[in-house]
Amino acid sequence: RKDIPALEKLTDYALKRHYPDQVTEGNTALTLMQAVLEKQSQLVAQWMQLAFIHGVMNTDNVLISGETIDYGPCAFMDRYDPHTVFSSIDRHGRYAYENQRKIAQWNFACLGMALIPLIDANEEKAILQIQTLVEDFATALQRHWLTGFCQKIGLQQQEKGDEDLLRGLFDLMEAHQSDFTLTFRRLSGVIENDSPALTASFDHHADWTAWRQRWVARLSHEKTSYKEIAMQMDRINPLFIPRNHLVEEALLAANQQQDFSKLFKLMSVLATPYTETLDKTMARYKEAGPDDIPAYRTYCGT
Repeated sequence: RKDIPALEKLTDYALKRHYPDQVTEGNTALTLMQAVLEKQSQLVAQWMQLAFIHGVMNTDNVLISGETIDYGPCAFMDRYDPHTVFSSIDRHGRYAYENQRKIAQWNFACLGMALIPLIDANEEKAILQIQTLVEDFATALQRHWLTGFCQKIGLQQQEKGDEDLLRGLFDLMEAHQSDFTLTFRRLSGVIENDSPALTASFDHHADWTAWRQRWVARLSHEKTSYKEIAMQMDRINPLFIPRNHLVEEALLAANQQQDFSKLFKLMSVLATPYTETLDKTMARYKEAGPDDIPAYRTYCGT
């Protein structure tokens, strides 16, 4: 509507409301974008580290507070496949796991376009500044992504070649249809000794052995003990996530039989997602659903 005074008032309010420590005498719109850049890029990187896939990551579902709403047809990925899509309305993979970063960057660019009048009176200059910030967003997201995933495999101090090491792991996980959550969780058990559960998930292939050798050699550069590394990994790699077949089981029981016991049990398990237990009945909450279930689909009413 070209209501620039209202846009300026809203931008000032948003900065003071969500990022009060960032308020300065400078350009409010640019300051707001820089704050959102850091917060939102960190959020998306973190949810990707848990194999979460937002089903409708439109601009209206991403907030300037650095949060996201209206998950709708969202879900957690079981077996690793970067092309995974859950949303019934996402027919072309716009919000696939591998595209989450690109969509986040696109949404950030849309925020910048809306703030053009406040960034610079000269539109061309404003657009150039926005383009720089959009590139910075991708850089920040990559930084958070790399830091988080390095920590998931026990690397605290990053070195050249760490991203390549991670890419090698992802290639293995995709080729062998490995469970995302359990692969990272069980890695802590093979730092010094082989874990039958993990090697079985890679079918004892030689390529897994080769990757493990590279990984263990890299771990030797860390300054902490193997035991401490394993403990740190278990603190950030969950054992339990909302497995899709368990969520459906709980929903069906609640909706069709008015039985909320499965829902309450699932919620109690997820309340302590990092805690190992000797309770054998908990095993079903760790594993992915059967291979023969249809491709999982979620809907906006989920």
